[in-house]
Amino acid sequence: MKIIQRERLIDEGEISSTPEWQEVEKDILDAVATVQWPKNSGSFTLYPEKHGNGVVPIKEACMIHLKSKNWIISIKRGGEGWVAGHEKDGPTRA
Repeated sequence: MKIIQRERLIDEGEISSTPEWQEVEKDILDAVATVQWPKNSGSFTLYPEKHGNGVVPIKEACMIHLKSKNWIISIKRGGEGWVAGHEKDGPTRA
């Protein structure tokens, strides 16, 4: 998947200039870039139809990449949603 535009909404204390934030941001951007839809297609295509895009498999691809970068990935109780966080930084809603 290709990110066309990014917009920073909050930068309290200029956190985005810290090496820690830059590492987290790179991991997330790389994870998004690895997403392919349909799965294993080599591209990312959204279909204009109901239930045609598979949100769960798309999100799963991101989580797999983050896990490979030492992020801790878990499923919330009840099986809905994901929680991701870098092992040294703690959980972040994803």
